[in-house]
Amino acid sequence: TKLQFLGLGANGLGSCAVVAGLTNLQTLYLDEDGLTDISCLQGLKQLAWLELSGNQLSDLSPLAALTQLQYVDLMANQLADLSFAPGLTALTNLNLSHNRLTDISSLLALPNLSSVALSDNPLDLSMGSPTHTVLQELQARGVQLDLSLSTPAYVPTAACYNGLVYAPEALTHANSGFITLSTTAKGRYSGKLQFGGRSFRLSG
Repeated sequence: TKLQFLGLGANGLGSCAVVAGLTNLQTLYLDEDGLTDISCLQGLKQLAWLELSGNQLSDLSPLAALTQLQYVDLMANQLADLSFAPGLTALTNLNLSHNRLTDISSLLALPNLSSVALSDNPLDLSMGSPTHTVLQELQARGVQLDLSLSTPAYVPTAACYNGLVYAPEALTHANSGFITLSTTAKGRYSGKLQFGGRSFRLSG
């Protein structure tokens, strides 16, 4: 067959065997189809656009053979590594949101990457972390990054905070005071709030 475009998303296929022989496909939608295995895609060497979001995929190694891919959507799967990615040198757009990634160093091997979505992955975004270093290099290349909702949003840090508090409508002794708060690298905090002549202990 000379079929180049096929949309089979949200059909609950459970398998991609139906497309295995369609070697002229350039665009394929298999989103939300309950897929756990995509080995049947490795012969589709002409694919440039592939939609696989909302499945249950953890092994993406069959994609390594699809070197013409330019756009791949893998959002909301069970992806924990990017070992399939380095050979996909034509790839420009990649959606990896809502997965289980902790290491994204393989993205540096994609010379044509222009956009990558990484939101809602358990990435360590703290200053100086390997992930932070990779993101800095990608940004320096001009890659557009989507990190919204990435976790953890707050990186626990040992620090001390002090400040004044007051009611904006009227500054008086009765509705003003100060707060002191200490945090630990384990995510704990303790402190004291002095307000209107009363003292309150804070901890958590």
